[in-house]
Amino acid sequence: MYEAAGAHSSRALLMVRLLYEAALRRDELVQVQASDLKERVDGWTLSIRRGGRVLKSIEIKEHLARAIKCEMSEHPNTPWLFPGFGGHLGQRQVNRLLTSIVPGLHPYRLRVSHCNDALQEGLRVQDVSHTLSIRANTALRHEDPADKLRRSSTAMSLLD
Repeated sequence: MYEAAGAHSSRALLMVRLLYEAALRRDELVQVQASDLKERVDGWTLSIRRGGRVLKSIEIKEHLARAIKCEMSEHPNTPWLFPGFGGHLGQRQVNRLLTSIVPGLHPYRLRVSHCNDALQEGLRVQDVSHTLSIRANTALRHEDPADKLRRSSTAMSLLD
């Protein structure tokens, strides 16, 4: 799954996948815990936290759930998917890891790319705005094909 990334860690690439595919915010990413991943009859869900409380659960694809489980097995003594010193990884550390993959890559760019891709695929603006927990007019503001290509092509090439 991560062959194109070469020397980049599976941890950093999992961050890219979650930021893009699940459209997580950086603060939501660092708060993911093992207990947030749940298998259901019809697929997998991931609980999203902000400020320590669960906001919502989102559906995720099986390959992403497997990658999360694999990463969790690397550090079984902590509840955090991305542990740091004394708790979860800090938001600045996420920025450093992402820019080590692609200079200038920021979590927000991946979220905007997700929004653009969903709108390009024909999803309704209301559905995209609900998934991303943003207003519909904010989702429409991000609908720019040239911006999508500029922001996502380098990072997404890592995930092919």
